[in-house]
Amino acid sequence: MLPLIEVVPKRYLDLEEGPPRTYELQQQLTQMAQSCLGQRVLLDMRQVGDGFHFGLNSDPIIQSVELARRTGLLMTPVIETCRIADAIDRVTEVHRHSDSGVAVRLVGGIAAGALAETQRQIERAGIDLRDVDLIVDFGDVSAADGRYQSLVDGLPPGLAWRSLWLLGGSFPRDLSGLDLGQHLIPRTEWLNWTGAVQGRLLEGNDIPGFGDYMIQTSQFQEPPAYANVSASIRYAAETYWVVMRGEGLRNPGGPGHAQYRANAQLLCEREEFKGAEFCAGDAYIAGLTAPGAKPGNPETLLRAGFNHHMSLTCRQVASLLSVAGP
Repeated sequence: MLPLIEVVPKRYLDLEEGPPRTYELQQQLTQMAQSCLGQRVLLDMRQVGDGFHFGLNSDPIIQSVELARRTGLLMTPVIETCRIADAIDRVTEVHRHSDSGVAVRLVGGIAAGALAETQRQIERAGIDLRDVDLIVDFGDVSAADGRYQSLVDGLPPGLAWRSLWLLGGSFPRDLSGLDLGQHLIPRTEWLNWTGAVQGRLLEGNDIPGFGDYMIQTSQFQEPPAYANVSASIRYAAETYWVVMRGEGLRNPGGPGHAQYRANAQLLCEREEFKGAEFCAGDAYIAGLTAPGAKPGNPETLLRAGFNHHMSLTCRQVASLLSVAGP
């Protein structure tokens, strides 16, 4: 598993708080270093914008490299582009500063032929492909997205990149379109990826890695202040998500946070629930049903959903590879 972490801008771009403070980002990177324990992570600064800087350097990506170096975080910086030709100079410059290579995030997907040209352009810039993580970001993924199969079909048997990932997301932007109750939402990025790589697995060829946005939308947006968040639980199953949709926590006369305990009980009774022993997220959800347990809140239930989603997906990928054989 290779985490891709995006720095969100709100706490850095609040003009009422004065100029952005470098130590806040450095503090977050320090926390990442303590949590990751030597695991390499990809850090994407795209949400803060190219014009934003902490006063150290005009390029926020290079600044993040310097800050990560101070904290001991093993971080690979991410450069986002629609066409590598428009960003090759920046890729080269960032790679020169980074101790752990560079990642290129191709937004909007890419065809196999264009992918081959991307490889040639990076090599012509004098960058070893073994120092480059390539992320093909399809963004929102429909139920039957031919971009996955088209790209995989055009790949050579062996992959020269340090890593190649197909990233996509299909979780809704929010849950406002769902009625109260229990819902199933297809994990279409997983279905498209597994369908596309099956042939390569059977042939014994290298496959691109799977990437998703977990239980969040692929389109980032800052949450509105004082939003009336629903007391919902998002839970991944093998090919779909189970959503336990509650009502707004601020609804006048409503059940409020107590809904989390009720939804946790209903989820634990479903066949998709893996049990408290599966991972920390499942243990937390199961614990909500215990007498006297605190009801939880939006942050803790999202955290539990993230943990379960990652635990399940890692097992799914490992199972797929083991079935394919060596």
